[in-house]
Amino acid sequence: MTEEQKSTGSARELLQIAVPLALSTGTLSIMHVTDRVFLSKYDQDALAASLPAGMLSWTLLSFAFGTVGYINTFVAQYYGAGRRERVGASVWQGVYFSLFAAVCFIPFLIYAKNIFAMLGYEGNVLELETDYFQILGIGAAPSLLSSTFGCIYSGRGKTLAVLYVNLIAMVLNFFLDYGLIFGHFGLPRMGIQGAALATITGSLVSVLCWILLLIYDPEVREFGLGTQWRFDPTLFGRIMKFGSPHGLMMFLEASLFNIFLAMIDRIGTIQLAATNLVFSLNTLAFIPMIGLQTSVMILVGQRIGEGRPEVAARTTRTAVILCSFYMAVWAVLYLGFPHAVVGLFGNEDAASRATRDISVILLRFVAAYTIFDGLQIIYGGAIRGAGDTRFSLFLYIISEILVMVVPTWIGIRYFGLGLLWAWTCMTGWVIVLAIGFFLRFKQGRWRSMRVIEHSVVDPESLAEFDLPATEPPAEVKV
Repeated sequence: MTEEQKSTGSARELLQIAVPLALSTGTLSIMHVTDRVFLSKYDQDALAASLPAGMLSWTLLSFAFGTVGYINTFVAQYYGAGRRERVGASVWQGVYFSLFAAVCFIPFLIYAKNIFAMLGYEGNVLELETDYFQILGIGAAPSLLSSTFGCIYSGRGKTLAVLYVNLIAMVLNFFLDYGLIFGHFGLPRMGIQGAALATITGSLVSVLCWILLLIYDPEVREFGLGTQWRFDPTLFGRIMKFGSPHGLMMFLEASLFNIFLAMIDRIGTIQLAATNLVFSLNTLAFIPMIGLQTSVMILVGQRIGEGRPEVAARTTRTAVILCSFYMAVWAVLYLGFPHAVVGLFGNEDAASRATRDISVILLRFVAAYTIFDGLQIIYGGAIRGAGDTRFSLFLYIISEILVMVVPTWIGIRYFGLGLLWAWTCMTGWVIVLAIGFFLRFKQGRWRSMRVIEHSVVDPESLAEFDLPATEPPAEVKV
């Protein structure tokens, strides 16, 4: 048995893919933090404008990013099935969708000022939000294309390439932020416009890196990028069928969560500040789990393509063990050292002290749901890696509305309940998600799903495992 055979379904195989992806996700977060830090040193109005403008840009584009991100699953399943030429065809369909989505985003750029005015912003902040949003929007196409091209590597488990490209973009963004915001290195002093320009320049460089890799990497030539570039209505339709629920889930999650934050804002400014502080802290724990989830989706997709769902199940169980241990460490930290954790933020004025005191209480909620959060991440990623995206969308929408948003609104509006009630509802939502995805995984319907066409698995793709090629199970209607 070869070393590759021994590592199949193991923690080693999982971590080889997950660690670079986790670090890649971290670089993207560092880019956003860099923008905020530099803008806080430049102008408070610019800092205040960057958050809502950035959130609106992400919310409006989240559907497109979720859809093209799901091409990872198509690449993984085609790669696992030994159908190399369909990998290139899938990526090209993602290119066409990315360009279409970028064109659809243009009306939002044209009417950006009207949108922010309707949201209640005015004065200098309104002007800065408009500038930041419109410049970011120009980078919609390269951002989506970069995500699409990256799938040909990440979908095959070659995640180091993703990390390297993101590191290049992060370093470039750092220096351009510093230069364009403050006018250093002989660059013009542009403030918030410079921050947005630095971001889209990083996206453009990322696309250029991917194009150079795709041209000069000899391993990529077998995937038909030079021959499978035509628009394929059937394949495009399959990507929309399975990928659009994934994109819609991301869009609705972002939208409904913003509604949840708006309801907390009605309780009080300090309560909202404490909520944002705790969410920022929890991001440190959550970001690596996104890399682990994507790794599970990729490996499950590859094993489904190979016709080996039992190995996919073993990978998922391994991920659950790793994730649970990791989240348990954070839970202990939140419960055992809450004052030390929140003490990193703010100063010694009364408002900051009040915010930290409330944050200590909220960390108990995070400790209570953090392991469940890890479980819903892993089990949800596993079933989506097989193609079970419509159930994921259904569970997210129903649970977020019925368990988190509506009960929070009723409690605040009609019963005078406050912050603790809102966080109780959110904790319940995470637990319901974890239970729902776990039960769906145990049910096992994902084992007989696939997003690619019904065809015989390539015998050569299974030869190294000494397994027979078999007819894949029929796709299950959900």
